[in-house]
Amino acid sequence: MNTRLFLLLALCVGLCWGCVSAPKKPSPEPEFAMETFLPPPILDLGPKTHSGFEPVNESKEPNTKASILPPPQESVHFEFNQSKPNDREWDVLKNHGEYLLQNPNVRARLEGNTDENGSDEYNLQLGQKRAQAVKDSLIKMGVEDERLEPKSWGKTQPLNPAHQREAWRQNRRVDIRYFENNSISKETNSK
Repeated sequence: MNTRLFLLLALCVGLCWGCVSAPKKPSPEPEFAMETFLPPPILDLGPKTHSGFEPVNESKEPNTKASILPPPQESVHFEFNQSKPNDREWDVLKNHGEYLLQNPNVRARLEGNTDENGSDEYNLQLGQKRAQAVKDSLIKMGVEDERLEPKSWGKTQPLNPAHQREAWRQNRRVDIRYFENNSISKETNSK
């Protein structure tokens, strides 16, 4: 009886020791050959019809209410799991702020986006925090609060659908879409 108990105990200790001491191999990241990856064309999804916004007229005809310069097209990018813009992005934010200050008849929808890592709920919250951080920065530059609408798309609107780090870096962004002030629907004003 003692021998059986001793052998059973030795077997349990041996199995436990093997589980504890076995090195865990990190799961390798998938390899992508950058030469074969061609990024998809950047799609301008345009204004979302449910929002009631109409896009800014970007025609070449001079507009007495707006500057002749077209609106900046750059997105504001973020580091992984961060809601504060990169230090490199302050020039981009400044360009958007200057455009809005020179065009008082223009509103902006700040569309927060994330990479595919994390849950849907988490990414919607992070996208909203990113959009709000851009809004706060633009307000500090002098843009009126009521002209800025933060919105989160979470991970549903990737610029680059690849499943690798460079794509994730490109997808962590806030896109800024411009609209004429007088094109806002009653539905949007009632919020």
